[in-house]
Amino acid sequence: MELFNWGKNKAEDTKTRFNPEDAPVSETMIWFCEKCGFKLVREGEDSPARAVQKALKHIVSEKKQKRQIRSMVTSCMNVCPTGRMAAGLVDLKSGKARFLSFEYKGDVDQIAADLYRQI
Repeated sequence: MELFNWGKNKAEDTKTRFNPEDAPVSETMIWFCEKCGFKLVREGEDSPARAVQKALKHIVSEKKQKRQIRSMVTSCMNVCPTGRMAAGLVDLKSGKARFLSFEYKGDVDQIAADLYRQI
């Protein structure tokens, strides 16, 4: 008796637990490290990673590129730059990823604009 047969594909028409889905974005995914952001502010303050992500999301929306570019926040990416925030840019067309670090001095809109130019 098989207890966990959901991961096995006995026939092509048998569904598995995980189904493929269409990609929600076609060109670039940008991930901001929330843990890096928390290291740059006092305890109890919000992570600036979310503020930068939202500012970049606003630029993408203004440029009408929501289906091409997505900005997101993630937990630790294990980049861990001292005194800086980390971001990962994934080019979905080429399959290449770049990891960046940048200073955060409260200039959320300028950082978002500079990151948009990096895409």
